[in-house]
Amino acid sequence: MTAAGMKAGATIVPVRIDGAYRAWPRHRKWPWPTATTVRYGPGVSPEQMSGYTPQSLSEEMRARVVALGIDGTPTFYINGRRY
Repeated sequence: MTAAGMKAGATIVPVRIDGAYRAWPRHRKWPWPTATTVRYGPGVSPEQMSGYTPQSLSEEMRARVVALGIDGTPTFYINGRRY
């Protein structure tokens, strides 16, 4: 997705969503009411992307998403890795 954002010249904003799986797990047909938190981090403008490759920008965005939950909020998993 970062490569598409870079090509389009769009600002890329890191977003962290906690509680979405509890609200709508895969085995349920409809979502269940529960607390869900959405946090937005500072975006990276097209001007700031000039020093990044798509891979390095992807790594930077992942680090920013992880940092949005460092204050003790629930952790999340990407490809089986806990963050």
